[in-house]
Amino acid sequence: MISYIFHNTNITIHIYKNQLIYPTPAEVPKILSENHGSPIAGHPGIKRMFNRIKSAYYWKTMRTDIENFVKNCKLCQINKPLRSKNKAPMEITSSSTKPFERIALDFVGPLPESGPEKFRFILTLQDDLTKFSTAYPLASSTSEDVARSLIHFMSLFGFPKSVLTDLGTSFTSELFRQVTEICKIKSLFTTPYHPQTNGALERSHATLKEYLKSFVNDNHDDWHCYLFTAILAYNTTPHTSTQYTPYELLYGYKPSIPSSLYETTSNTTYHEYIRALQYRMRFSRQKALENIILSKENSKKQYDKTSSRVTYKTGDLVYVKHHHRLRKALSPVWKGPYKIIKMNGTYNVTLLIGRKHVKYHVNEIKPAHP
Repeated sequence: MISYIFHNTNITIHIYKNQLIYPTPAEVPKILSENHGSPIAGHPGIKRMFNRIKSAYYWKTMRTDIENFVKNCKLCQINKPLRSKNKAPMEITSSSTKPFERIALDFVGPLPESGPEKFRFILTLQDDLTKFSTAYPLASSTSEDVARSLIHFMSLFGFPKSVLTDLGTSFTSELFRQVTEICKIKSLFTTPYHPQTNGALERSHATLKEYLKSFVNDNHDDWHCYLFTAILAYNTTPHTSTQYTPYELLYGYKPSIPSSLYETTSNTTYHEYIRALQYRMRFSRQKALENIILSKENSKKQYDKTSSRVTYKTGDLVYVKHHHRLRKALSPVWKGPYKIIKMNGTYNVTLLIGRKHVKYHVNEIKPAHP
């Protein structure tokens, strides 16, 4: 059954067929607005909004109009997380070919105050090839603390060619810049909120925390007493990517660990020992490098199975993940939109935020719809 309703003002024709309303093009925007932005609609997604409208209305471009309306809703863009992870494929970084060619620095903390020195932070330093790690308990995380620790580290292991850090103020300060410049060390920085750039050190932090949790007292104020044994345990355990212990890759022999079962003795001469040591170090480091590369390739293969790449270009408007929300439960998930002013390789962009140029990984942004 088809009936016609005439309105004298606009000469609008409504056609009702099987209880469906066939609106005119002029009426479509009002229908979209009422079924999306009103309190009783509640900003539904594309599929839910389509199901809501199709029960009462029909027009030829209904699905496309609904999709465009939802995509262009600013409240939805800043408040809703991505249901399908916007995840770029993993980028394999270069690997060092000798110990301490590149080291990574980062902080663990703040932690509960420990000891009379009131330590609250741990500065960790890790070699890129051997994964050999050192750690310094610190009462604060200032650039002076970092500089002193780095100088002590270099007095033991020499000067690295480059250091990888995040963009924390301790690593971007003028003092740290002067130290690296004097020592002819190149500073490399991770992308904000993208810890995978420094993945090996991040994973070692998780191992370190697990170790300390197993031994600290109930007040958690004696963790500094176990920090160096934690580092010893880490350096004397085979690493998953190299298949060797960091200690062995650095020094060329397995560390002497107390054993209640047996002790070994050796009648090797000095020259025999040196020849054997050189061979072991050359062989084990080459093998470790091969294992690291293989481990990275396997990790990339698994990671890329769930990646979905979005292509950006200079001038695009994007939203950025809002990591510092005051009231997380009801605060917007995204902020912006901001303009891309520079493409930094494949997976990093520079945005103009206010008057500042800020670098982000593509996993931290999503396209903005006008």
